[in-house]
Amino acid sequence: MILVEIRPRGGKKTSVALHPKVTVLGGLDEAGRKAWANDLAKALQGGDVSTIDVAVDLDGRRQVLTPEVARRLGLSSGAAVTVFPDDLPGAKAATTAPPDPPSEAPATADADADLRRLREQAVEAERAILAAAEEIDRVRAEIDTDVVTAMPGLEATLETARAAAATARRELADLESSIARVEEEESAGRDELRSAIERLQRERSSLEAERTELVGRMVEVGDPGDPKAVEEALNGLRRLQSVKPKPSTRAIELADAWRDACSRLAALPAPPQPPEWLVAPALDALQEAREAVSAAEAGSVSTSDVDPEKVAALDRAHREVLEAEQRAMKKGSRANRKRLDAAHEAESAALSALGVSTYGAYLQRIAPNVGTGRGSGEDRRASAQAALADAEAVWEELHGGQASPEWTEAKQQQAAVRQEAVGLLGADIDDADLEAALRDHLENVVDTAWAERALLEALRGARAEGIGEETDLDGAAERWLADSPRQRETRAILDTELTELDARLGAVEKQLTERQANAFFGDDEAPAAPKSIPESDPVDESRRRVAETESAERDADAALTAARQGAATADKAQLRVAELERQLVARQSEADDLRTRAREAEAALAVAAVAAAKGTGRGVDQTAAAASNGSVDLSAVVGMEAEAYLLARVAALRGAAAGPLPLIVDAAVLTGLSERAAKRVFRLLGRLADSMQLVVLGDGGEIANWAEGLGDQAIVRSVAR
Repeated sequence: MILVEIRPRGGKKTSVALHPKVTVLGGLDEAGRKAWANDLAKALQGGDVSTIDVAVDLDGRRQVLTPEVARRLGLSSGAAVTVFPDDLPGAKAATTAPPDPPSEAPATADADADLRRLREQAVEAERAILAAAEEIDRVRAEIDTDVVTAMPGLEATLETARAAAATARRELADLESSIARVEEEESAGRDELRSAIERLQRERSSLEAERTELVGRMVEVGDPGDPKAVEEALNGLRRLQSVKPKPSTRAIELADAWRDACSRLAALPAPPQPPEWLVAPALDALQEAREAVSAAEAGSVSTSDVDPEKVAALDRAHREVLEAEQRAMKKGSRANRKRLDAAHEAESAALSALGVSTYGAYLQRIAPNVGTGRGSGEDRRASAQAALADAEAVWEELHGGQASPEWTEAKQQQAAVRQEAVGLLGADIDDADLEAALRDHLENVVDTAWAERALLEALRGARAEGIGEETDLDGAAERWLADSPRQRETRAILDTELTELDARLGAVEKQLTERQANAFFGDDEAPAAPKSIPESDPVDESRRRVAETESAERDADAALTAARQGAATADKAQLRVAELERQLVARQSEADDLRTRAREAEAALAVAAVAAAKGTGRGVDQTAAAASNGSVDLSAVVGMEAEAYLLARVAALRGAAAGPLPLIVDAAVLTGLSERAAKRVFRLLGRLADSMQLVVLGDGGEIANWAEGLGDQAIVRSVAR
């Protein structure tokens, strides 16, 4: 426990932060020092202090030291944490009004003898306290706390070793019993041996049939796999699906383009309108024919270099598009839409491989020349121009030859916008509703295709059945996860049954092999007397396992016995520590009593000396004068005795329940000593600062120099009371 801060109550007094090792609190007179020391001692003894609040650090947690906290820590009123000048052995107590002394000089001599005797007894008591504290530390150091914590593990090890030894002995007994049965059957004759072989063969056949049936059930149940990957993939897909779509930027652009195209077309004089089902194909054919002429004139496509495999791949991709469109028209499920998108992607890749962008362009520019042997540039241009002439003738025929070029261009622009819009929307929309549909069209913010592929791979990795590209992955994953626990439980039961069945089948195989060997080789020359058990390899191995497990059992038993003895020794040591602590408290009480009696004897000696001086007419000496004004004379304190006294006090503080408790020293203890004794006490306090907290009340020059010499281990604070 470390004192962290002292906060005086009331007024404008400032809180004082304390150093974890040495803190010197200056700015206090003798009464102030005593008041602060008494308040701190009362707080550390669990009392209720009304003048200050003491904050302490308990295992890294800072809290106020209230009486409740002190009781929880085991602090008691017997914790002597303060050291005043009159506590030191040899200190002379002050008297205010000496009584009338006896007139005879022998009283002074008797008082002086009593004082010397009490001082000697006090020194002996301090030495006994120091010896008791050292004995407590020595006994505590010898206590091995690890044996108590290790005992549960050793007990478990012993139980395991006993179980293993019992299993090994049981297996040896079973093996020996099996061998004995074999020998009995051999002695009974070969008829009995053949009967046993037939029985074992029947049992083996039965077990094999049972095993085949069990394996079939395991195949039906299947391998449940690990559900973790499926759960993570399903959660990832659902997180992506939960992201809301946003308005499509391209759809809005197409809506604006459609509105502009319609406005432009409405502003032009319209030619006689043929049926729409004739206009659209004719317009597409016209546009593609023009593109084919441009390509033929530029020489961008060489049909002589067309790869037949690429043409075949395009035909397959186009058929897949047609089939996927029919499926999507029948049932617009997500799997069918995905299949349609994949078919379009495959067709686009095949078209790109041939150098065209649409299937119509392929029909206009490449298909007519595939397999015809016509591959020159002139032939391609002539064919393209002829197709363009036909398309223009059809277009002119449809519009009666009255369609203006501007109207035709506007119509083509409108058709191009509509084609792209329908491709974006994925459905054919009426012209009147096309702009609104484009503006309401939403597009996904994130692509869930990779998450669906990850879920598909996870399901396949878990060996889920019936999983394909068209499967509803969400539902399949949910059903698989719901069935997985039951499937794993069923599979575990079947695995256990298979293990047990294999063990039984192995035992039957082993017995059958032994009996067949005996039936084949025979034993006609063996004596009629009973034979001894042969030393076979299985028996040797079983006996070796028995020996090893029994040795391990003995070692575990010995280790547990040693641990129990160590625990008993630790318990005795704890009882010894408790007894030594009780003796230490008794010796401290005895030392306090001797110091009190010594102070009383000093007072009596002072009174006798004053009386003797009055009787003889001599003046009163300086020591008596000092006692009469309330001060304490430390001139007779011996440095070694003061050091022994402080060490005894420190040992008691270290042995406290929440120890080590801090030591609070009145500065007068240090400033009133002789120079030699003060140096010894200063050195002792400097050593104690490494292992406990010190608070010195007073900042005289000598104390300040001592604190400065400690460097960062000490701090000097100025307070006001």
